[in-house]
Amino acid sequence: AITPKEKEKIAYHEVGHALVGVMFKESDPLHKVSIIPRGMALGVTVNLPEEDRHLYSKKDLMARLHQLFGGRAAEEVFYGKDGITTGAENDLMRATELAYRIVASWGMTDELGPIHVSTNRGNVFSPQQGPEISESTAREIDEQVRKLLRETYERAKNIIETYKDAVVAVVELLIDKETITCEEMLAILEEYGVPVMNKCRKSVVEVVSAGSSPDTPPGIIE
Repeated sequence: AITPKEKEKIAYHEVGHALVGVMFKESDPLHKVSIIPRGMALGVTVNLPEEDRHLYSKKDLMARLHQLFGGRAAEEVFYGKDGITTGAENDLMRATELAYRIVASWGMTDELGPIHVSTNRGNVFSPQQGPEISESTAREIDEQVRKLLRETYERAKNIIETYKDAVVAVVELLIDKETITCEEMLAILEEYGVPVMNKCRKSVVEVVSAGSSPDTPPGIIE
């Protein structure tokens, strides 16, 4: 069984995802936040697009990247660096993959420009995975990915730190109810004067895909 302390940490993790998400107008609308375990996930933040999407801009992808870091960022803000848990493993995996694609698949950085190389990091730049590239280019890709991840994580953390009181209030409600709607969360954020950039999903039909390909950003963040 999940202990009360773990339940609290899971709640902070999920509210972190949700808060960072609603601070970007490019995020898919928030649907709900839950700390009821489902499958391997101890909690979930569900974002659902208003309509099917097939193309994503850099702004869309950056909103996604920030939200992926919201859970770990909340853990660090409220529990310190030594209090960060293993719960963010899936977030880190998806964020790293997405950052590699932004840099090396979709050519979306000024430093490297319009470049495409394989992002299969099992054997990152072997000839079988695409054109062979120089060691210096491979190093530059790694540097840009790390820079992107570090900067994005710091921004996510700053959002959490700026609105700590609002996060605590949402967490208290989430622990009590175990599942809260977007409307319930935004009502609290409004009370605390948080400048939310995103609205709740209009439709109440829930169709969730848990796929984790960065090509089609999934609706569930654990």
